[in-house]
Amino acid sequence: MKRLPFLIVTIFLFLAGCSILPGDSATPTPAATPTPVTFAEDTARAFLKAWSEGDYNAMYQMIAPSRMETTPVDQFVSRYKGIATEATITRVTSIVTSVHEEGNEAEVKFSVTLETVAAGTLKQNNSMLLRRENNRWGVLWNPGLIFTQLSGGGTVHFTPLASTRADIFDRKGRPLT
Repeated sequence: MKRLPFLIVTIFLFLAGCSILPGDSATPTPAATPTPVTFAEDTARAFLKAWSEGDYNAMYQMIAPSRMETTPVDQFVSRYKGIATEATITRVTSIVTSVHEEGNEAEVKFSVTLETVAAGTLKQNNSMLLRRENNRWGVLWNPGLIFTQLSGGGTVHFTPLASTRADIFDRKGRPLT
């Protein structure tokens, strides 16, 4: 019987420790979720993948905020779509060849292959500059990322050349007209 008061006190203290005291929260504060660490190479690969998929809006979301200020999304998307149409691009594939990341700056070199209806296969080596702005890597976009020749500005224009038709002869050598 001497144990009964001890047991009651123990249960009371246990329940008091589990109860919510004034000022306590009923739900625990969630732990802070760490921001995922990304590398410049990850952003560059995602940018090139979006290009190969024709997802120009996704590409735009990966450019550096400072470039977003100077290049509106509609201008960016229409530039890629216009060049793809004019150059008759049907497929884009790319391979990252090297990455150099130092501090908040990075350079990613890549090789791009463009399949076109009018000119066949076009291959170019290019490089992409990236900068960490607002705690994320962003592409320092310029038109030279589409075609290296556009780095200084300019446009893409396809001009078909009409070729003269060769003479056609029948099997006896007479010209067919």
